[in-house]
Amino acid sequence: MRRLLLVIAAVIVLIGVILLLNFTASNPSGRRYSSEIPLTTGEGKAGEIGGDGERILAKDLGLPNNNAPGQRQCACGTSSGTPSQCNLCFAHSALIQNYRVPDFVSPNFVAEAKNVRQLLVSYDRDFRQISEIAAAAREADLPFWLYVRVDTVVDGAFHALFAGMKGGIVYYFAVPEYVDSLDRLGQLSLLAGLILIIALLVWGWLLRLSLGHSDEPPSVPLRRASQPDPNRSLDEAEDFLRRAKDRARSQIDQDKDNGKQP
Repeated sequence: MRRLLLVIAAVIVLIGVILLLNFTASNPSGRRYSSEIPLTTGEGKAGEIGGDGERILAKDLGLPNNNAPGQRQCACGTSSGTPSQCNLCFAHSALIQNYRVPDFVSPNFVAEAKNVRQLLVSYDRDFRQISEIAAAAREADLPFWLYVRVDTVVDGAFHALFAGMKGGIVYYFAVPEYVDSLDRLGQLSLLAGLILIIALLVWGWLLRLSLGHSDEPPSVPLRRASQPDPNRSLDEAEDFLRRAKDRARSQIDQDKDNGKQP
């Protein structure tokens, strides 16, 4: 029973460690939230805040920023060839007026970072940009991942835009005082498993201690019962028979003497 409980405790600890390692997400970064907290509203200009999110996502994805001069793989329209501002067009779509430069392009996916407080349809510039990149990703049959803050307010129209396509919206960029729910679960699992292991170890120690006391020899050795000597027993039996015969003869002789008297 104790071994089974130890195995269960070890599994609980392992689950807690895995959850705390933050690599269980299905998006390309493999993370549930960003490795750093980027600049947030009030900590810089809009361009600086957005650029900080791109910097962190580049590190987490292990990809260069597609806005760098040596990159610039574009989502292009169908009315012209490759624009001079682009090194190549990874996809063409009739919905794109000229070209779009996503933040990250790889052979396996397209990604965009939006380190903003809210994404609303009323802010037309963001919605048109995301819509055109999504159209190009569909044409190229590539997943499109949109990374936003963990607390970004996202308009339902953006969610509808991703319906039925590969990829999705990832609430990713951590903010101050943010606590991931799976991190909390991992901490509780780790704590519970360690407490159970310690309790089982103490239990085993106490059990061994009690068994050790019961096995100790007594301070005054007990006398061992002497084994009967078979020869001595035989001699005693012969003596008893001899005495019995002697008493019987003596009684007979006495009876005879009494019978002779007048």
